[in-house]
Amino acid sequence: GAPSLEELILPWGRSEETPEGVVALANTICSGHLSRLTTFMVKRIDRYHVTGEGFAALCRSLASGKTPLLQTLDLETVSNDAAGCVGGLAQAMRERRLPSLENFRLDIAGDNTDGSVLAEVGEALGGGGCPLIQKLNLQWEETGDMGLR
Repeated sequence: GAPSLEELILPWGRSEETPEGVVALANTICSGHLSRLTTFMVKRIDRYHVTGEGFAALCRSLASGKTPLLQTLDLETVSNDAAGCVGGLAQAMRERRLPSLENFRLDIAGDNTDGSVLAEVGEALGGGGCPLIQKLNLQWEETGDMGLR
């Protein structure tokens, strides 16, 4: 069953409807039913695939500490939905709720990304929040240089 699931990859897709399935997945993660998950990838989350609410729920679930074996986290999203969600992941990193994370990739499409959110991720990682991190790939566009501080 689902409790032994180790790898989950959600490919890019399009749906004009509210993605209740994504919220249900987030609830499943929060409940601890996917505690053996080691790899989680979501490709190209956009307004047609996962709404802001769905992406927020997904990030909160991943930041909940209920996936302690998670080694690879790969997310693609658009800048409109990134700030609060990525900030939640940065907080989880600071609080060491992603203790096994080795590979982190975050690709934020769009040109109005809040760079301070990416700075939070950098500070969390620099502070030892994910001591096993080996690969880090952050991609974004912003006005200014807050993400580089």
